[in-house]
Amino acid sequence: VLDRPNPAGGTYISGWDLEPEHRSFVGLYPMPMVHGMTLGELALLLHAEGHAGRVPDGAEAWEPRVIPMRGWTRDMLWPDTGLEWIPPSPNLPRFENAYVYLGTCLVEGTTLSEGRGTPDPFLLLGSPGTRIEPGEAPPAIPGARVVVEAFTPVRIPGKAESPKFMDEPSVGVRIELTDPSRYDPVASGIVLIRWLMERSPDARTLPFLSRLAGTDAAAGILDGSAPDSPPEFDSSAFRERRAPHLLY
Repeated sequence: VLDRPNPAGGTYISGWDLEPEHRSFVGLYPMPMVHGMTLGELALLLHAEGHAGRVPDGAEAWEPRVIPMRGWTRDMLWPDTGLEWIPPSPNLPRFENAYVYLGTCLVEGTTLSEGRGTPDPFLLLGSPGTRIEPGEAPPAIPGARVVVEAFTPVRIPGKAESPKFMDEPSVGVRIELTDPSRYDPVASGIVLIRWLMERSPDARTLPFLSRLAGTDAAAGILDGSAPDSPPEFDSSAFRERRAPHLLY
């Protein structure tokens, strides 16, 4: 593995742990939504825990080899590296979209729009049915400026062929990062999605949410049926598991 930086740094760990019954293409291994590891470190962890595939009978056992990076430290977010951003997905065109996505990706498990069909997917959330009173302000989020904004998703070839609410005027919030070092993507995403769900009478969660979050518990947090404070995620057990495999 030719190692490369984790865009969200190497210290931030957050989100629910994947429960076995929700294992899927979007969540394969037992770890939190955000793991704070590099690809090389993940390779070492997954191999050590037996997730790297069975060695065929008669074949020699193998060990992953990681070519480490030079100059990267765990406290670096992507902008700190000075490297060019290469979109890992058409709808993550900039670091800001990808960093906020760590939490606002959960919108894809609801009937709200995640902003596909606009220039700012995952930074722009809402729906045609969202009702925000004049003068009503979104929740205050450390490290970000959140404002009410109207938008209309449209078809964008190669990026959003058929986005939610295509050509329908919608209203919601725009997230503008002001200090990524103070912004908590998962906790902030949960707060903002719940706030929008409360103002969107027709909105609901979808079964896909359990796959994205790795647990059924996320639905109650987002749809308002569970307590309104963001969940506290205990990452201590995972931190112990990953510690022997950290390279930096």
